[in-house]
Amino acid sequence: MMRDQFTELERARSALWSLDAGTDRDTWVRHAMSAKAAGIDFEEFHNWSAGAGNYKNEAECRSVWNSIMMGA
Repeated sequence: MMRDQFTELERARSALWSLDAGTDRDTWVRHAMSAKAAGIDFEEFHNWSAGAGNYKNEAECRSVWNSIMMGA
């Protein structure tokens, strides 16, 4: 069965928001990679990240996000 992109994106968003944004940095970076690969945009990822007790700032979040290279 084929799933449409909207449904898959909503599933990815739901999965992201079910995770602990305050996890250790390596896990957080892996979450960022997964979110970006799933089509989640930076704003959504940043909003999720900003809820963590160990959140630093938008600049750091954006730096990690921008460093993630997506395969061709």
